[in-house]
Amino acid sequence: MTQTLKRGDKVVFLNTEAHRQCPRWYPPAGTVGRVLVVSTGTARIQWPLGTTGGEGRWCAPLCEIAPVTTPLQTALAKLRSLAHNYK
Repeated sequence: MTQTLKRGDKVVFLNTEAHRQCPRWYPPAGTVGRVLVVSTGTARIQWPLGTTGGEGRWCAPLCEIAPVTTPLQTALAKLRSLAHNYK
């Protein structure tokens, strides 16, 4: 990841296997959370309640998250809309 993250930034989780392997710690891929603390190689993220275990505050490797940008937010909104239409 090349962009520097800071507290309050929105990030999206990218790893498609982590939730299946460790659903308590990792949300499904595509989940957007907010950065609480950035450390060397990891960030503590507040994920939406119910997407992980406990209160949803877990560390994620920086290589498995990406900052949410306006184009990304637009794409995610379209995907959610399409998924909702197929239910």
